[in-house]
Amino acid sequence: VLSGVNRGANLGEDVLYSGTVAAAMEGAMLGIPAIAFSQVRVRAKDKLHWETAAAFGPEVVRKLVSIAWPKGVLMSVNFPPVPPKDVTGIEVGRQGRRMSKVEVVHARDPFEREVTWIGDFPTDEPEHPETDLGIVMTKAVSVTPLHFDLTHNAMLRRMDGLFPKPKNAPKKKPGKVDGLPR
Repeated sequence: VLSGVNRGANLGEDVLYSGTVAAAMEGAMLGIPAIAFSQVRVRAKDKLHWETAAAFGPEVVRKLVSIAWPKGVLMSVNFPPVPPKDVTGIEVGRQGRRMSKVEVVHARDPFEREVTWIGDFPTDEPEHPETDLGIVMTKAVSVTPLHFDLTHNAMLRRMDGLFPKPKNAPKKKPGKVDGLPR
């Protein structure tokens, strides 16, 4: 499955609510190798360098399909917001997270009304440079393997026994629930 090329980045936290990544995730859940492509731009008015995705996409696909992938894995590929001649390479990195801070911002909304926004306004500055966010900031294509199990296993283990077991609960077995296979 090839999903995209998305108009804009799917870096860091973006992958949690990206339709482009979700389409690739569907393929991965069905056992089909899947790649989500995104062409990064910094501001909405900036030129989208579609030619960068066109220049580097085929090489990325060729290399990725040349190796075996674990079941349930998809690839998120982000092309930097520069012309192909300015791309510094192709790098593999983990999913990043943007640095953020809570701020009070006095501004005008899209209807030109004065508003005060209170919230967490992240920047594109990565917490760690070796992540997808940091890689794209160096003008390289980022390739990040993702999977859909968002369970935090260390916390899951810590919570073991926190709640009492249901009374007379049958032992859990894989099978059908409400007539649906699980």
